[in-house]
Amino acid sequence: SMPLKNMLLGYLNLFTDAKYEKIKNAFLNYPRVIGGENRLDTKIMENSNGLVAKVGAGGLCIVVNIQKEEALVVKISDCDMRAREIVTLDSLKNLHWADIDTSHDITTLHGEVVGKIISTL
Repeated sequence: SMPLKNMLLGYLNLFTDAKYEKIKNAFLNYPRVIGGENRLDTKIMENSNGLVAKVGAGGLCIVVNIQKEEALVVKISDCDMRAREIVTLDSLKNLHWADIDTSHDITTLHGEVVGKIISTL
């Protein structure tokens, strides 16, 4: 456990420092190995240009914009993975870092849409 600010600064330093170029390239070139199938971090790295992402336990996601040398941290208190995805992708859209679609639909177990999730970012 560490403060989110320290974790964010660590990732920012890792992915913007030339001495860690191999690690950055591993993330960018092999996002499925880093994140996995149908994972938020994989989706971000595969559908953006110059963004490195890694999810963590407890609703955490850190995204580093390599070109701008800026980072975003999202922490969902109740650890909900769907909320983490919606908030992260909407934040990336608002920052003009990436435009990656995700469903905001609330559905029943049978796939019937019964509402929408609205983020207030």
